[in-house]
This record gives sequence, structure tokens and C-alpha cells, in this order.
Amino acid sequence: IFAWHWLIRGLNLNKNNTEKDTMKKTRIKEYDEDGCVIRINKEEEKRKRDTIKAFVRDELLSLTNDKYSGLPIDEALIKALIEGKRLTGNAYQRHLSFLVRLVHEQNFTDIKAAFDRVHHPYRNDPSKVRDIEHYRDRLIAGDKLVINELLEKFADVDIQYLRQLARNANKEQQTERKKRLALAEKTGQPFVEPSKPTKSAKLLYQYLFKLELS
Repeated sequence: IFAWHWLIRGLNLNKNNTEKDTMKKTRIKEYDEDGCVIRINKEEEKRKRDTIKAFVRDELLSLTNDKYSGLPIDEALIKALIEGKRLTGNAYQRHLSFLVRLVHEQNFTDIKAAFDRVHHPYRNDPSKVRDIEHYRDRLIAGDKLVINELLEKFADVDIQYLRQLARNANKEQQTERKKRLALAEKTGQPFVEPSKPTKSAKLLYQYLFKLELS
């Protein structure tokens, strides 16, 4: 009786292990709401999908239909994009997921690069980047003349917003500098000036960049 009991128990354990292995194998290949396979690094995959979704929603669907021929996409994707413009509500959300999958399959990197070359030419222009960084640094340093220069160059400048960002960036830089000075004194290591832009400095750069694109 005992031998039979242990035999049955062993068979049940093997069955349970087999079922668990099957479940694990089944879970390896999962699909998200956009129809893309979720692989081992789910967080990274989700970030990529969110990036594609934002690009499709904010950039591709805002283009006029005649602009799609200049992108490395096929006729099916062009038709799907045109179709997406007339949809709303849940139908739009489902179609957006479908568009994300198509863009992913047709090489998002190539599509994005082609889009930027035409619609955001300054993004990879070193001279424009230097100009924006120069304006940003002068604003943070408290240069009063730069405000007048920006007003002459751009029509829609939110001066109050610019000044607030510049003040915040200056405070953040001073705080970071004090931390580094204290650390240098404590450890005896040489003081190194902060090289990375602070949060407000990044926001200031982004705002100036948008002004260049407008």
C-alpha cells in the first residue's frame, strides 16, 4: 500500500512539474496591447513601444497625406495612417496599437531618421545645437542682453517662463557645485565642476529648441 501511495505521489509531482514547465514556456511569448511580443526585458520593450506610440500619435498622424511618400514605409502603412486620422475613441486606440506594430515591423529607426531629416533638420545640425546651448548658458548666467536677442529672433517667446527656468537652473547648478566642493574638502580629492546639465537646464534647452523649430 505504501509503495503504491508513493508511486501515485511521484506521478502527481511529475505531472505538476510538467504543467509548470508548460506554463513557463507559454509565458515566455506574451503579447502586449499593441500586438508586439514582450520579450525577456519587458521594461525596455515597453519603453520602446511607448516611444513608437508617441512618434506615431504626435508626428506621423499630424502629417498631411502627401508627406508620407517621402518616408520609407509601404502602401499598407500609408493607408493605415490615413485611416487613423478619421477614427476616434476606442476605435482610434485600437488602430493606434495596430499602427505601432506596423511601424515597429517596418523599422522604426529608419522611419524616424527620415522624418527628422525633413521635418526637424536642426536636430542633427551641430551649429544649431551650439547656438541653443549658447543661449541657454547665457540665460542661466543672468545675461540680460540675451532676452532682447531672443525677442528679436522669435515671435512667440514666453519671457516669464524662460526667466523662471533660468533661475531654477542657476539654483540647481549652485547646489550641485556646493555638494561637489563639500565632497572635495571631505575626501581631499580635486574639485570637479559639474558637467551635466540640471533638470531645469534641460527644460530650458528643450524650450529654446522648440523655438528654433517653430
